[in-house]
Amino acid sequence: MLLMVGSLSLQTASLEARRHLQLQLQLRQQQDLLSSAAQQLVGRLKLHHSCLLELPSSQWDGAPCLAAEAPEDLQQGQIGSHSFRLLSLAPTPAGAELRLALSSGGPTAAFALVNGALRELGLRSAQPGAA
Repeated sequence: MLLMVGSLSLQTASLEARRHLQLQLQLRQQQDLLSSAAQQLVGRLKLHHSCLLELPSSQWDGAPCLAAEAPEDLQQGQIGSHSFRLLSLAPTPAGAELRLALSSGGPTAAFALVNGALRELGLRSAQPGAA
């Protein structure tokens, strides 16, 4: 009986460790997707709509460099088979700060754009029930 209990304890610990590793891998994959999304978005803005980097994303509607493009079209995108959305962009004295999320849920990430380079500020876990 003691051997069976010991064996079950080891099996439970092994399964728990495996689940933890799978969650870490999933989080790293989401972090990589968000980093790629931030690079893509900043590249698109720099290339076609650089004036938007000087405005909070809440004020993009009617910006002169938008031409006929809708701000909503710039606030979302696709990385592989995953879609993302810009939660906010706020100008800072050194550049801008962006917050992004995968449209499928999961964590959000904040990035600083300083001297043209993106730097990750952090990853925040998704809130239960958040979309």
